[in-house]
Amino acid sequence: MPVIEGKAIQGQTTTHRYGETGSYQAVAADLNLDAGAGDSTNPKFIGAVMGNLLGDALTKTKNYLGGLIGHYSVTGARATTYPAGAVLAGIGDGSDLADGAVVAYVDGDSAVTKANAAFKAMSNNSTPGSGFDYGMDLFGAAHDGYSELAILKADVRLSKEVCLLNGAGAPVDGGAGTGAGFAQIGSMYFDRTNGNAYLNAGTKASPTWKLITRAA
Repeated sequence: MPVIEGKAIQGQTTTHRYGETGSYQAVAADLNLDAGAGDSTNPKFIGAVMGNLLGDALTKTKNYLGGLIGHYSVTGARATTYPAGAVLAGIGDGSDLADGAVVAYVDGDSAVTKANAAFKAMSNNSTPGSGFDYGMDLFGAAHDGYSELAILKADVRLSKEVCLLNGAGAPVDGGAGTGAGFAQIGSMYFDRTNGNAYLNAGTKASPTWKLITRAA
């Protein structure tokens, strides 16, 4: 592909317009894995789509850089009640062992590898009032016959298994109680019924929840 000075170019560019009623993707890739795909000794990259951005000692300061870039540019009213965003990550029907819908990791064993954060938010908009309503939103209301989003253990798990939980009413102590088996000492529980907050002063195996503040 020739380099054109002063113009944005892509290796392959396609522009589509769509107004029909069925599902449609401008670029689609389905990969169906056999049970023996890959290698149990030497890790392999296997995915329906992969973008690998390479470079060294980059000098330009105004570039958007990414292995995969998704840009959501729909304007006006949004009628759909289904997910909409620059990148949608879904766990397929019946799948139950994924590490996450989005998994951030550092890779490689030959050199120190690090980044500023696993997840980072920034702004490239100078118009006052622009921004995100929430840094992270775990509330998913019931819609279209689907249940409200259920967080099965904790809203957030911090490093060292310290968790942030919430529930209706006071937490229960003990090995079969609230947070048992996953909420390490120092975890915090919010009682959304009575407006109280508790701290686990016990262990992960058997939490002991101590009231630390009570609503006035």
